[in-house]
Amino acid sequence: KCPTRRGGRWNTEYDNISVMNAERVWIDHNTFNDEPRSDGQFPPLFAAPFNEPTQKTQHHDGNVDVTLLATKVTISNNYFFRHDKTNLLGGSDVANLVPDYGPGKIDVTFHGNYYQNIIQRAPRVRYGRVHVYNNFYDVDRRNNLPPGNASVEYRLGDTWATGTAAKLYTENNLFEIRNNSGGSALNVPRIINYASTVANRDQCVSVGYSLEDCGTYYGNVGTWVTMIGINTAGTITATGVTEHDAFTALQGIQDDSSANAPLMKLDPADPAVYWIPRQSYDYTALPVVSPDGDPAQGAALRAALRASIVAGAGAGKL
Repeated sequence: KCPTRRGGRWNTEYDNISVMNAERVWIDHNTFNDEPRSDGQFPPLFAAPFNEPTQKTQHHDGNVDVTLLATKVTISNNYFFRHDKTNLLGGSDVANLVPDYGPGKIDVTFHGNYYQNIIQRAPRVRYGRVHVYNNFYDVDRRNNLPPGNASVEYRLGDTWATGTAAKLYTENNLFEIRNNSGGSALNVPRIINYASTVANRDQCVSVGYSLEDCGTYYGNVGTWVTMIGINTAGTITATGVTEHDAFTALQGIQDDSSANAPLMKLDPADPAVYWIPRQSYDYTALPVVSPDGDPAQGAALRAALRASIVAGAGAGKL
């Protein structure tokens, strides 16, 4: 008999797909979005101070969430657009919320997915070994657009997030981020966040898991970001392409609070590394840089990967 649990905020019931109590699941070549009932059509019901975004009438939660006792899930070649909380992995910070819910119970792979105008959780990880490779994120950070514009309603927040006991490895992913023009137009925004606390780690240890298994780990290679500065007239004023050190960025966020659990690195060069995806399965990550460091060839490889993902992701693309 598989244990289940219901509860939490009422709006958590509104997932497109919820994977629970399941193994060996493949979610491939689908299209997910909020249409025709976008969030902006359903404003808060009450006046301030009870009109925060989390207090409004909500008809959406996750696009594809993998939560209690679900594992060995592949999410590939999907088109996710115009959505807020896109992919949540692990539904609670509480280890043993149901029997055996805890470290090492949620193994998920994301590859070949096209994310356009999404806000956050692509993915957000708890208690999982999660591999995110060869995905394309086409997103918007502008705040100078008129009301009603889709990019205002679905502005980029945190694409990736490491929660309690997360083991997240991001590899050869591409971002294209539209931003306000000006002096900060080409600064890479926060695309990864830290959400793992000492208190949750210690609770995990207290119910019988090891300190190492309850730890939070992250590894990153090949994250390339194209920033596009656009003014209010829609004119491109600046562009810039950079390889983004997402691990250092995450370490800086973790260091901001003594309440945060330590962050450990998933380094393929470390013979004692806790885990890397190649220990779990064989795969081929398409390259984002030239083997000989040729900038022009690297740019061509990234352009080809971007075009391949856009052309192949979504329903009807088999």
